[in-house]
Amino acid sequence: MKSLSHNSPGFGHFRSIVCCTMLVTVLSACGLGYDAMAPKGSEPSDELKYLYKTDQKDRKRVLIKLISKKYEKAIQHPKVISVSSRDSLRLERVMNLHRQGKIKTDEDKFYAASIYDHGGGFNVEPDSAYFRTAYTMFKELYDKDFKKGLTKSLMNTAYERWQESIGAKKEE
Repeated sequence: MKSLSHNSPGFGHFRSIVCCTMLVTVLSACGLGYDAMAPKGSEPSDELKYLYKTDQKDRKRVLIKLISKKYEKAIQHPKVISVSSRDSLRLERVMNLHRQGKIKTDEDKFYAASIYDHGGGFNVEPDSAYFRTAYTMFKELYDKDFKKGLTKSLMNTAYERWQESIGAKKEE
């Protein structure tokens, strides 16, 4: 077998393959051990529940542990970047289900509002509409007495995020 030197014509391609393999290995090591997306073919309600549960797991396993770190350092942590990518996937899927009219039950709305309230991570352009949608869904649920204490708290948080995202001044 002929060995490749850095001057060999095939060396650049070989180096690219090795670098890609190393990158995949590193990213896999930073993975969280479960998929962000529900298995294909899931019913919309089951899918929303799965998206919500993985969203909450990500926050418990990664983000809460990094809160004590300085923002600039924490935001660059590989696991935070991984969660952010997963947030993007979840938000895109929830938006598709919403556009298709498949968010039907109060439970579905609760799960969807929670995903909207977390925005889309680094991969999605920031948009106040996500927070407004979360607020609107949580308010509708609160008005129906659905998980009243929890939805009131989440409704208020979504409202604050929405107002902050449109540049509204915070009331003192």
